[in-house]
Amino acid sequence: YPGEEGTANLYSREFFELCRLRLNAGGVCCLWLPCYQHTPETAGIVIRTFAEVFPNAVAVRANFDPLQPVIGLLGSNRPISLSRKYLAARLASPVGSKLSASSPLFRSADTALLLFVMDLHSATPGFESFPVNTDDRPIFAYLGPRQPRGKERIYGFPLLEWMGKRSLRQSYPSCDLGDMPAERVQAAIRAGNYTYAAAAAGVSVPGDPRSVDVRERQVKGYLRQAEELCPDAGNAIESLVGSGFGD
Repeated sequence: YPGEEGTANLYSREFFELCRLRLNAGGVCCLWLPCYQHTPETAGIVIRTFAEVFPNAVAVRANFDPLQPVIGLLGSNRPISLSRKYLAARLASPVGSKLSASSPLFRSADTALLLFVMDLHSATPGFESFPVNTDDRPIFAYLGPRQPRGKERIYGFPLLEWMGKRSLRQSYPSCDLGDMPAERVQAAIRAGNYTYAAAAAGVSVPGDPRSVDVRERQVKGYLRQAEELCPDAGNAIESLVGSGFGD
């Protein structure tokens, strides 16, 4: 957890370099990032440091939980495969079959793509303005974690919204798309963002002025936008929100 003593070293350039040196051919390093303990500022430091070390780096979702959203940063020496053939093979494996039985996200390549957040190396604007966290300059130790205030009481929403605005280019230099069209990846990213917005809109925190009817309209509006972008993943999108507002 970012708030625990010594964890700044696990977000350092030196640690990421050690991870990269120990990867097998095609190996992937995954960094767990709890959005509910990060602000855009602290996440920007971690992402800048991670992307500086790994030539291929992306962010993926671990869930669509509006109260405890989690993402993973994936780093590799080789492009990360997002081809339909690769995703289909992984989903057909024993592990993939087990996952598909417990989560709608792993029923098809279309639903799995909803987990993709962004390619860190094509973010616009990029992360160059953030400082790098190092062992001898552990900036992160003095900044994280931050307690959520105001809008941030929907834990992690400002951070994911901030990342979503940086992932609007159809450019994925860290990925091997194979037979997956770039516009399909972009549609999945946007659909994932709308799905998370629907989940967040369904949550009411103390002081929320919205009525149940307003919340319902917001949730349905976001779901409709997500389903228009990825109609093949419509059933999975509705089941992920779990707001009670779905038809």
